[in-house]
Amino acid sequence: MTSSILAQPFVDRGRIAVGGQSRGGALAIAWSGRKPGMARAAVLNFAGGWFGADCWSADDVNHALLKLGVPSGRRSLWLYGADDPYYGPLESRGNFAAFQAAGGDGAYYSYAPPPGVSGHDITLVPKFWSDDLERYLAVQGLRGEPAS
Repeated sequence: MTSSILAQPFVDRGRIAVGGQSRGGALAIAWSGRKPGMARAAVLNFAGGWFGADCWSADDVNHALLKLGVPSGRRSLWLYGADDPYYGPLESRGNFAAFQAAGGDGAYYSYAPPPGVSGHDITLVPKFWSDDLERYLAVQGLRGEPAS
């Protein structure tokens, strides 16, 4: 599906951003490593991983999947929330550390969501991460532009 979207005439291939939440975040990181020839891309990982901490093989699977993003050579943005039932601080930081140890470039942030919001649903609370996202996009040359 991605290649068909990129082939559309309205897509500016120099201003691509890919991201996801949970498994989608991990897949966004992995996808970026499979598309290292993209002119410019931002890669966003919101609370990403494949298996949660309660799975015996979570570290092996998550680390292997996330390391697939290393060949992209692009700086990625990893946004996590405290009290995430799947990827708590030890797991998310461990996943990021494995990515970096393999040569990946990224920035990791963790936020404390308000009461009643799981850290896994950090996407629902943009006031915590929007400034970090804006700074990241600006550095990538992908700062948002007002619609005309």
